Amino acid sequence: MTRFRRPIAVLVAALLLAAACATLTTKVTSDPRADFSKFRTFTITGDRLQTAEQAWLSDEIATRLQAHGLSRVPENASLRVEPRLFRQATAGESTWGYSWWSGNATGESSHDVPAGTLVVDLVDPARNQLVWRGLAKGTVPAIGALQKGKVEVALDRLFADFPPKTPAK
Repeated sequence: MTRFRRPIAVLVAALLLAAACATLTTKVTSDPRADFSKFRTFTITGDRLQTAEQAWLSDEIATRLQAHGLSRVPENASLRVEPRLFRQATAGESTWGYSWWSGNATGESSHDVPAGTLVVDLVDPARNQLVWRGLAKGTVPAIGALQKGKVEVALDRLFADFPPKTPAK
């Protein structure tokens, strides 16, 4: 009887993870004019005074960017990473992000962000312009600890085709 417990437990865990990921949707957009070959280093905003969750998320994002050849540095990076977790839905006008491709970091933007969304923005600090955005909906619980397996799957999907291909001129 005991030899069947482990396979059943593994099967149940796999089914639970698959069910959790079933509601996960991801979308990546990037500035078609951005030259991603010039980005060699990155820094992640909010590195100071982070919660354990935010520090873990920063490390997970850093791991994926490092896998694509970028190096994490504390300052003067060629790329700034701005992750955000939305546990509650937000709607309307706010200054949470960049005006798309305008380079206006303080401008207001209209948006509806459902609860459970992870947003990762990559900003060219030389121009203060958004060059890449990854959205993962259905990622973050409204309360409680992050579902790390689900966030890892979302980040894997977001960074699967990073850096974006530069269109032929």
